[in-house]
Amino acid sequence: LQDRLDRAADAYVPFVASFAGLRETRYFFGLRDIWSTFKCVGRAAARKRGVDDETIARAVVRNFGGLPRAFCGGGDDDTNNQDRVAERRFLRFYLGGVPWSAPLPPVLDLVKESVDDPDSRHLMLISQGDAALAILEARGILPDDALIMVGSRFPDDRCEEYSYQSLHRVMLCMESGRPVVLKDYDAIYGSLYDMLNQHYTVKKRSVAFSSERARGSLLCLV
Repeated sequence: LQDRLDRAADAYVPFVASFAGLRETRYFFGLRDIWSTFKCVGRAAARKRGVDDETIARAVVRNFGGLPRAFCGGGDDDTNNQDRVAERRFLRFYLGGVPWSAPLPPVLDLVKESVDDPDSRHLMLISQGDAALAILEARGILPDDALIMVGSRFPDDRCEEYSYQSLHRVMLCMESGRPVVLKDYDAIYGSLYDMLNQHYTVKKRSVAFSSERARGSLLCLV
């Protein structure tokens, strides 16, 4: 296990460096992704009492996917018109320059795995048009109690009050453990990034997160 984790850590540096010259995507991946990869591997090791390269690959594609081929630049992994270039590039570095030859797990399987995993990171799906939400509903990936929130496009709703009310609905769901799906909520994504990824505080045996972007400081027990 330690040897494989060391190789994955060593692969991360040249992988990120391969995007350094791409203005649009040079900050798309970060330490949060490799850290989440390690946690996925750790959970898998606890279940299986050991890991192999397939386990590493599944964690990598789950955390380093989502970047379209056009934004990955050139490289040895771009041959043969293969898709999912970023994931294959990471695995090539992990294998010391040898291309990954086995099939990668289907994307929808990974999405469902993330939705069903209580310890997974917060999932972001990027698609053209309204395809992502329709696919989640059609494939039965969303839990039955999931709340789907679609942001308003009316000019009068583009205000601080509307953003605050939307954040409050999200916080109520998080306190109760109810899954939330957000669509077209650009106005509050920045505040959610603060709350969900950065500012966690332990308060009397509970964990609270706060945001200072949306009308003062908000606290929510999770």
